[in-house]
Amino acid sequence: MKLYMVRHGETPFNAKSIHQPKEAELSPHGVHQAKKLAERFRSIDIDVILASPLQRAKQTAEIIQAVIKKPIRWTPLLVEVKRPTIIEGMLYDQPEAVAIKQQIHERFHDPTFRHSDEETFFDLRDRALLFLHHVISMKETYILVVSHADFIKVILSVMIFDLSLNQRMALDFYHALRIGNTGLTVCEWTDNRWRLITWNDQSHLG
Repeated sequence: MKLYMVRHGETPFNAKSIHQPKEAELSPHGVHQAKKLAERFRSIDIDVILASPLQRAKQTAEIIQAVIKKPIRWTPLLVEVKRPTIIEGMLYDQPEAVAIKQQIHERFHDPTFRHSDEETFFDLRDRALLFLHHVISMKETYILVVSHADFIKVILSVMIFDLSLNQRMALDFYHALRIGNTGLTVCEWTDNRWRLITWNDQSHLG
């Protein structure tokens, strides 16, 4: 089985480094990126598209589907990491947002701590495990996943470390890796383990 994971195209919030609300849509540049990505998939075998139902991922998946004519299955398992609603609309480096994120990072190891309505490390690890168990059970061989940067990182960290993934490892993984809009990551399930083939390939953007 091959899993082709892609991040959605750019949104106006991405472009301005703003924590975005779930209803954020693609910018005109993001639509252009998604079309370039769709053309790339003309030459890649895909059986089915699994996609986050958040609007920016939904638009990206539908642009790809218009080219490759494969069915889309929407799943909430692929939505972006949920951060506190209070920081939506704030710049990444806005002091209030930075302070809230720092507080969460400092207590990331504590299963009893939750700042407000965000997902915890344990929530995210469990969601990624559920998604991967679902994928492994599927009959399709070539699966395209349209999701979000931070949750793709979570999926990959769980692929590699499974239940041995701890909070410190997850944070290190998060800060070490970058994935651009429409970046392509390819993983393969073989011999009962995941292997990373490609990370954040954006060659379709030139």
